[in-house]
Amino acid sequence: MRVCYVTTDSLSEGVGKSQIVPLLCGIKRAGHEVTVISMEKFSNPELAEELKSKGINWIKLEFGRRGVVSGLLRLIKLVIKIPKADVYHARSDIPALALIIRRKKPLLWDVRSLWMEQRTVISGNQVLFKLLNKLWISVEKLISSRSSAINTLAYELQPALMKRLGQIPSLRTVVPTSVSLQKFKFSGELPNNKSVMLSGTFNNFYDKNLTEFVMGTFAEKGYLTKWCRPKESLENLLNVKDLEVVEAKHEEMPSQIASSSIGIAICRDDVGISLKGVMPTKVAEFLATGRPVILSKGMGDLDDFITSYQVGVLVDKQTSKQELVTAVDALLSDPDTPKRCRRLAEEKFSMDRGIETYLATYSAIAPKAS
Repeated sequence: MRVCYVTTDSLSEGVGKSQIVPLLCGIKRAGHEVTVISMEKFSNPELAEELKSKGINWIKLEFGRRGVVSGLLRLIKLVIKIPKADVYHARSDIPALALIIRRKKPLLWDVRSLWMEQRTVISGNQVLFKLLNKLWISVEKLISSRSSAINTLAYELQPALMKRLGQIPSLRTVVPTSVSLQKFKFSGELPNNKSVMLSGTFNNFYDKNLTEFVMGTFAEKGYLTKWCRPKESLENLLNVKDLEVVEAKHEEMPSQIASSSIGIAICRDDVGISLKGVMPTKVAEFLATGRPVILSKGMGDLDDFITSYQVGVLVDKQTSKQELVTAVDALLSDPDTPKRCRRLAEEKFSMDRGIETYLATYSAIAPKAS
């Protein structure tokens, strides 16, 4: 089977390294031909050689500048470069729209986020993006009507999409943020020195005030507070006492997480429907390593996962310092907490499980030989 994976994300950064490259390698190992189209901000000869050695065809396009006009140019670049394939996998809306313009099918629409909704929240130009968001719903309806299958990060998002778009493909799957359980190895013992870690990028989609409240609470209790972020992360200072800011490559994150006691991911609660589709990569990485998490309420399926597996604390603006500290102390004093975290990662966030789901979807929508 010839699989064409289309994304506007860079394979050299963030989700490209942690999510897309391992997925592509898994598809290739299963015996399929793989072509990936991505938008790159800089050259990466080492990755190019790695993908070539694995037999993956990488079509690299220049990402260009940020903004609406540049986004349109990215769409045009994708439209021009899409090759022939048996199955097309579109990561988010712009790739899906490019495939529809070229009349390429069968198409798996992989809704990794409500793209325009999130751009509206993150962007400083609220008026423009609110207008674009209203128009974009029509694009989402078009994509939904032309897709053979849909995947979301969370079950919670699918009924919300049905209400928003009127209909979605009948073949529906959920592959949340996936993590390599081999790379993020299990660490069964929590470190003696207690620490709270924020990892990855931090933008307007996250709740700055609540994040500062949580980290500040533990700083007062003598915890080390740490922010490990990638080189490409935008400058966004947090007002937390003695916050240690470390620039870390993705390859360094397994050891960084293992040295922490608990991770943090706190999103804003005023971002509407897009919150139902949220599943931060960092959460899966902490859990796989055996570390519990402090999360804001309402993110995708995480409320249910965290509660049922007893692997974290859910917070909102009404959470008191005493409630927070008591709940975290209970988690960190329980020797079985790391095991529960790893079990959740194995059962819900495994990269291998995600690959199996995608392969099954490809087989279901691919043209059958006559």
